[in-house]
Amino acid sequence: MAPRRLPFIVTLLTAAALVTGCSDGEDSGTDSSAPTAEADAAVDQRVTEAEQRASEAEARVSELESELDTARQQAEEAETRADDAESRAEEAEAAALAAGEEAAAESYLEFSGFSRQGLIDQLVFEGYTQEQATYGVDQTGL
Repeated sequence: MAPRRLPFIVTLLTAAALVTGCSDGEDSGTDSSAPTAEADAAVDQRVTEAEQRASEAEARVSELESELDTARQQAEEAETRADDAESRAEEAEAAALAAGEEAAAESYLEFSGFSRQGLIDQLVFEGYTQEQATYGVDQTGL
């Protein structure tokens, strides 16, 4: 008698499973919204955090662009000051050289009688260029 009852019990259990919805993997629906709501909340939280990080990154980019603009402006100002200093140095060097040429020419004239060309030749011999020597002699009035 037991073998005849077994198919009946299996059929009864299968029917019970179908009625309750367990056999097809579906739930009764009471708990199915909770995991979905939790997942949605987690996704919303991650999106909010990502948006906040993006906003902070954009703010930092703006700060860095402002700092870069300031640094470029300061570099341009420094370059202008350096160019001005270089020009002043060149002018001072030229003035000192001119004064040195004139002083050298006058120094030679004080202890020795040079002709104009002789004085120019002596200054060239001392290391001045032809133009510098001529300029120095011209400044002495010789």
